Amino acid sequence: MSKIFGVVLLVAVIGFYSYSLQHQYDKIDSATVTQINLMNALYDIEDTILYDYPQTPMEIMEIYNELLRFQYAEKADEEVVEKTVMLMREFYVDEIIQLNPEQTQVDNAWADVELYHSMDNYMIASSITQSQYISNINATFTVQHILTRQIINKEYKFINDNGIWKLYNWSDIIQD
Repeated sequence: MSKIFGVVLLVAVIGFYSYSLQHQYDKIDSATVTQINLMNALYDIEDTILYDYPQTPMEIMEIYNELLRFQYAEKADEEVVEKTVMLMREFYVDEIIQLNPEQTQVDNAWADVELYHSMDNYMIASSITQSQYISNINATFTVQHILTRQIINKEYKFINDNGIWKLYNWSDIIQD
């Protein structure tokens, strides 16, 4: 009789343990999952930048657009914004980095993201609408950033600095 009780108890313990393993993440809400996904994607981008720096300004522009999309995502928080700023700075020429202390840039970016969040205005996608290479040292891209409540057109300028493409200027394109 005690052997049967022991076997039943063992099966119950194993069953409970198995059930708890399968449902250990059930209490994590979708915002947390999205946050985890955003951070994992940012770590993947960081690996790309640090260990396989993009060879063309087009590759940089595509990664930069993805960073902006993460930064202005509905679920972006201060940690995401800080990480995106840090990664974006990897693409800047030294002069921009020197003129913009990292923490100041993070604070300004977070204030901007909070403003967009307060208006329920989140970035959905970005599209490179035009690219122009001027010799082997300069490139310009026109990008359309699509948000939930507006479309923003920007121009990004790159320079080849000793074989490494760097972003040195960007500005809004004002449409009439």
